[in-house]
Amino acid sequence: MKAFGKTVARMFKVNKARFALMVSIISVSLFLCAGLGVCPDAMTKSYRYNLEEHNVSDLLVKSQNSTGFTSDELDYFENNNNILKYESYFTMDNKQSNDNQLIRYYYLDLDKQDVNTIELKRGRWPQNENECVIELPDGFLTDYKIGDTITIENPILKTEQEITVVGKVFSPLYSANVGEPYLLDSDLYLDIIMYFDTGFSFMGVPASFIPNNEISIRLHKDTKLLEDDYEKFVNETKLEYEEALGTENVAVLTLYENAGYASFDAAINKVGLIAIIFPIFFILVCALVASISTNRLIADDRSVIGCYYSLGIQRNKIIGKYFWFNALIVIIGAVVGITTGIFCLPAIIHPTFDISFHMGPLMFSGNIWIGLLFSAILLLTVLAICLSVIISNLNESPASLLTYKAPKPGKKILLERIPFIWKHLAFRFKSSARNIFRYKKNMILTILSVMGSTVLVFVGLGLLDNSFALVDDPLYGGISDPMKIISAAVTILACVLCALIIFNLVNMNVSERSRELATLKVLGYRDIECSFYTFRETFTLSIVGGLFGLPVGHVLMKYVLIWLDFGSVNNIKWYSYIGSFVLIVVLTLLVNFFLYPKVEKIDMSDSLKTID
Repeated sequence: MKAFGKTVARMFKVNKARFALMVSIISVSLFLCAGLGVCPDAMTKSYRYNLEEHNVSDLLVKSQNSTGFTSDELDYFENNNNILKYESYFTMDNKQSNDNQLIRYYYLDLDKQDVNTIELKRGRWPQNENECVIELPDGFLTDYKIGDTITIENPILKTEQEITVVGKVFSPLYSANVGEPYLLDSDLYLDIIMYFDTGFSFMGVPASFIPNNEISIRLHKDTKLLEDDYEKFVNETKLEYEEALGTENVAVLTLYENAGYASFDAAINKVGLIAIIFPIFFILVCALVASISTNRLIADDRSVIGCYYSLGIQRNKIIGKYFWFNALIVIIGAVVGITTGIFCLPAIIHPTFDISFHMGPLMFSGNIWIGLLFSAILLLTVLAICLSVIISNLNESPASLLTYKAPKPGKKILLERIPFIWKHLAFRFKSSARNIFRYKKNMILTILSVMGSTVLVFVGLGLLDNSFALVDDPLYGGISDPMKIISAAVTILACVLCALIIFNLVNMNVSERSRELATLKVLGYRDIECSFYTFRETFTLSIVGGLFGLPVGHVLMKYVLIWLDFGSVNNIKWYSYIGSFVLIVVLTLLVNFFLYPKVEKIDMSDSLKTID
């Protein structure tokens, strides 16, 4: 191997800890980006699978006449070549005068269903006219037990009748745990959905006297359910039926006007927005940390770059060395993050969607363009930062690069101009304060990095608070459970990212100041005192970053919730503000604890070695 190639290999070996930490930071960020990016498509495929398995209707046609459909209207559907299958039946909503319960009745053939197949989940089918099955409770429907007797007001004979619940079913028309609007007043929601079999009379009225006033239709179509082309197709067909039969005679509804699907669609849209919003901030924090890491890597290699320069090695080779180091960090991080994210995150989120919506099995989505897009943006950003830093160094002369760059001289800081505070501080606190302001660039970048992490943790907790606050809302009830797990995932990943960032910053700080720490050991400082010498600075900057992060997070959360149309900052609990800050402090303490052995291993002889 050529000499230059050996130095490249040595750079990877010497900086393996820095390399591994940056790969981990990027992997966490792109895990979220890619995982959230495929979730809308994966969840839609799963939801669609269950609807198709139950032969969900493309259109519902409701008669506007009290006597139901006319023979001519039924002939229209019978002879329509665009219709694959259809079923006609009787349904009505009724408000009970005795207890104000809102009930929807279905009277249909439970043995033969080709459209909107009703699946028996518990119990059995009705065996006489005084038995019924009910829709599975969803948090808004009343939860009756099998065997319970319900006293209802007969909607036709206007007499009271006792009906026994013998089973619980699932219909694809009620595919979400949200309130189902009462047809006669959309501000009210149903309490019970009851199904009666046409094999028996309907509450004492013979089947021949019961009109068919609703038709479920499945269409011949070349597009998949719930895709863009599908929406256009069903809307065109709806318009065709309304023009043919007249809106005064029929009302035609598509799946997009179904309360369950509308709730699912709202949830998926919010996940889609989150898949764009949160990765942006994760990537910004990631790019900031990459900037710090690249700056310090090249600063550590100034003399090596000077050596290359003086030996006549071409500039493009020198640039390529650091380009490849940073490019490999992003590429490996992207491969690990994307491949794990697209499988793991949907698998975590799917069960909570299944609680709120009746989902099919989890379907894999190859729609990884969001993960790839953010990977490309991050790669270009990191390489641009690397190019900027390396060129600024290459613009110096070889002699300047080979000369040891003395640390910045200390200056009087603002705190020193306040004597009644400064004179009471111990020396260790004075030195920490001076060191913090001595490296202003590092100070600002560290504060911004921790602030960004705090913002992400706070936004995750704020979203979680809003998910709990809206759990009983009939309109958002179905959205709350998926949002809970998503916000929990964002919070956990933000904490992991924060821990890795702080670990990276402290690790670099200890490495670049090893000579300084070795000198302190020679002067009699104990290991614990040496560790506090550097850790105290990081801890202080973390506290400052955390405190700045809270108001920034509050403002950001306000706009995020407006954009998502989900809750309000008023729903965020006081302990989420405190918790965000406390988490940052705890993570900083844990990182300092785990890096203490590195300070112990610093050799005192390092302070005696010449740097010339």
